[in-house]
Amino acid sequence: MNSKKKILFIQNYHPNVYHTLKSLSKVADVTLLSIGQRKVPAEFKSIKIKSRIINSLFFPNIFQLWKNIKKNYDFVVLKEINVPSTFLAMFFCKLKGLKFIVNVQKIKHLKNPLYQLAYPIVKFLLIPKRTMIYASVKEGYITGKKELKNVHYIPCPIESSKTKSFKTSSTLNILCIGKFNEKRKNHILLIEALNQLQEKYPKIKFNLSIAGALSYKNAYYDAVMKKINSAKIDIKIHKNVAHKDMEKLFLKSDLYIVPSNNEPASYSNLEAMSYGIPVILSSDNGTKCYTSHGKDGFIFKKDSLESLSNSIESFISGGKINFKKLIFFGKNAKTKVLKEHSPETFLKRFLPLLR
Repeated sequence: MNSKKKILFIQNYHPNVYHTLKSLSKVADVTLLSIGQRKVPAEFKSIKIKSRIINSLFFPNIFQLWKNIKKNYDFVVLKEINVPSTFLAMFFCKLKGLKFIVNVQKIKHLKNPLYQLAYPIVKFLLIPKRTMIYASVKEGYITGKKELKNVHYIPCPIESSKTKSFKTSSTLNILCIGKFNEKRKNHILLIEALNQLQEKYPKIKFNLSIAGALSYKNAYYDAVMKKINSAKIDIKIHKNVAHKDMEKLFLKSDLYIVPSNNEPASYSNLEAMSYGIPVILSSDNGTKCYTSHGKDGFIFKKDSLESLSNSIESFISGGKINFKKLIFFGKNAKTKVLKEHSPETFLKRFLPLLR
């Protein structure tokens, strides 16, 4: 682009959009209109507006949303196609005559009869055939192609990180990231799998680090803490770690595991791969498409203790940790990130959508 386009991103800030914003900021004037409570890194130009959360859905302040959309932007980038905040932003963009692009992950539709009736109407009224849709995961791309026009698959970008240095030992250091109060994060399943493996391989020391946000405690959090206290392995917990401080945890880890189910698109597994660390994630994770099963990681059957245990055990041979395999998988992961997820590759795919 000869001159920098002015782009407005509208969504609740999440670390998984960090590298997208950073990549685009190199070639465009990007502003994030944050409708959530998360703190936006100071390096990004951002505006926070008030919003209410009802049934996990964000409802932004109508007047503040309109006030910001009617400013002189060239494009607006929206998150998801079927949530109230996006419907409202689409309507305002149409009033203003602004072009908008929609980013989707997994496209999930509600079973509510009213929603089933309203969504097709809203889609017809608000999403012109020329509207560009880009999916960050293949599942969203496949679903989107069935019901929308101009759908493109553009994987999330990430900058290259330091490379993990593996040291052969009898200790397997495992990292898991997931909010401590969300049941779908499946911390307990992972602990149970490692307990089993510890019994089976007493000469191997399994160390687990769990990092995650904790804004409030609930029954699931209590159950996780109880499981940790009775575990047969060494478990360290890291609460509310700043994104910039996660590098230390990644570089200390030999294997990264995302045991969660109903996961639209985890990003932390891509971060692990950027460090050259093999990953294991469930079949119910949108970004499983970033992993080549048996080459840079493994995909286990969701909620299956046996499948998860077998995936971890794949890195054990002759009763010892197979560090050669960990290193080989890690190199494959790093190579894939550099080829398919670099900021340059992302921009090459994304910028044509702005024409």
